[in-house]
Amino acid sequence: MFTLMHSIIIPIILFVGLPVAHAYQQKTAEQEVIALDHTWAQAVARDDSATLQRLFAKDIVVIASNGTTRTKGQEIADIHPPPGVVTETFDIENVTAHAYGDAIVVTGKATLRVKSQGKTGSTQFLYTHVYVKKSGHWQIVLHQMTHIMKQSSG
Repeated sequence: MFTLMHSIIIPIILFVGLPVAHAYQQKTAEQEVIALDHTWAQAVARDDSATLQRLFAKDIVVIASNGTTRTKGQEIADIHPPPGVVTETFDIENVTAHAYGDAIVVTGKATLRVKSQGKTGSTQFLYTHVYVKKSGHWQIVLHQMTHIMKQSSG
């Protein structure tokens, strides 16, 4: 039996439930791209250009830590360390994601650790990625890194 009470309660439940469902979908998408960011970091550490090919959109905009812009191909080629240099780790931390409609902005801190001529060194960066869903898959359309300068004492 459909009563007047049902005709009032059902629209209220739907009205309240839809924003909650949307917020859940948004959170899930944010978690999905954070996982993709970890995949990106692993690909850089392993020199895995095939994974980067999938993660980077064809028309990605890359702003390197030195301020230059690069194409997708140039960025992927740049992950290969020069002769005599071995990438030990490429770790990310403090990763956050914020959805803005059909785009998600991710920020984080990356630490690159390399070994060259028997010496180990590390460099840190702040980075920003903008993800857009293309053909059902999240892809990075903007990749920007800023080198964190070491503070001098004194």
